Amino acid sequence: MIAHIVTMKFKHAADEATVLAFHNALSDMRERLGPVIESYVHGPGLALRDGAVDYGIVSIVRDETNLHRYLDDEGHQALTAKFAPLLFENRQAVQVAVDSD
Repeated sequence: MIAHIVTMKFKHAADEATVLAFHNALSDMRERLGPVIESYVHGPGLALRDGAVDYGIVSIVRDETNLHRYLDDEGHQALTAKFAPLLFENRQAVQVAVDSD
């Protein structure tokens, strides 16, 4: 299994309505992609530590094939193209192996 972890720092000009639309679009995408994604968690950062980011996404997929299905999905690409210029000051992503025990 693979965890695809994304963190984002929003632009100062990011407004609440756009953040909510982004959140809802992520939820809709997860529903649409169904079995490609084993587990999916996303939401605003809790700001429990200094230097925390504004938003995080953790997607768990079974294998590299499903990771590419998820990342290369037209809806995923369209969502990123729409919201990245409006919201993201900084975006970081990493993939890590998840022990399936």
